[in-house]
Amino acid sequence: MMSGPIAARRTYKANPWFWRGTLFRSALDIMRGTSEPLTVAEIVDRILAAKGVANARMDQVRGLQSAVLASLRNRKGKGRVQIAFPRDGPWRALNKRISYK
Repeated sequence: MMSGPIAARRTYKANPWFWRGTLFRSALDIMRGTSEPLTVAEIVDRILAAKGVANARMDQVRGLQSAVLASLRNRKGKGRVQIAFPRDGPWRALNKRISYK
């Protein structure tokens, strides 16, 4: 049996522009709107421009980039996104429409 203090639970740090689950859908919409593959930085720049966000801090942009990259990696090979080049190069949306009803 281990004795000692119990670690405090980490709090969820909410994103000011996206609810849970909407960031990947926004990224997918951006990728479907273009014919060429996009890097994660380009995807995030276009998402922020579509939302009308002009004053994002660098740490917020990096957090969004990390979140988009994690969601793309989680869905890689599941029929929605693919990497155009090896080693997390530009990403491309597949031409399947998915209903969120």
